[in-house]
Amino acid sequence: MNGTIRRLYDEGVVDAAGYLGGILDMTPYAEGYGDGSSQQVTQSALLVPEGLGVVLRDSEEMGRKLSLKEMREKFAPIGVIRPILRLTYLPCATMLLADLEDLIGG
Repeated sequence: MNGTIRRLYDEGVVDAAGYLGGILDMTPYAEGYGDGSSQQVTQSALLVPEGLGVVLRDSEEMGRKLSLKEMREKFAPIGVIRPILRLTYLPCATMLLADLEDLIGG
């Protein structure tokens, strides 16, 4: 799927874009990392041209919109996330791909 998203971008069918989907996980930081009251959030994402994956962000950032640049800095492709999270990713991917379809006029 990520290859198809890249190809659509390369062919000029779709412009660079970023969409955030559902939250897959919230994990407290290990002792000595992050604020004691914050957590690392794993949020589903679709970036064009990068493809499907996740954005890893701090829970204290959840109240603000991320720029495309910030999404790219915090992005990890779906293949590198924990296998258990991949199981919960499918419903999020379906919604993100619908956003992409809307973008290309499908």
